[in-house]
Amino acid sequence: MKKPIIFLLLAIFCLSCKEDEAPVVILNGDYVNTVKSETEQLTEMTFMRFRSNGDLTVSYYRQVVPEGGNCLNTVRKGTYRIVGDEFTFTVLETLRPDPAAFDLNGECLTTAQLVNLQGSDPILLKGTLKQSDSKLNFDLTYNCEPQNYCPELSFNQVIE
Repeated sequence: MKKPIIFLLLAIFCLSCKEDEAPVVILNGDYVNTVKSETEQLTEMTFMRFRSNGDLTVSYYRQVVPEGGNCLNTVRKGTYRIVGDEFTFTVLETLRPDPAAFDLNGECLTTAQLVNLQGSDPILLKGTLKQSDSKLNFDLTYNCEPQNYCPELSFNQVIE
């Protein structure tokens, strides 16, 4: 009696397996995307820090040329999952400047001066992430509503 049950369970297990399932992709490293305005007076930089445990921190910076440094604008923290080229970013915190607490007269803020303005509900961002063969860069396009502009962003790995 035990043998037919074992064979039945083994058959069910084998039938439930999908051979064409896309592989889960794990990234571990820092990647950056830089975009200059048409007048080249403003540069925007997106810095993505992936960890192999699934954590993701995305920091957004602005730099007004020629004055200088990169000013932190927003930080999003959460988790990521990449299956094949399907990218999901579950945002748990969105840190931004609190205009009621800080004088934002051109001063660059630190992460400690940003506050979570997201609330308790996670935000789910989905898109397509296509890695290069070298694995040193990728193109990311978020899924957007038709009325929104969502360009493809090219990221390069930061190698120290």
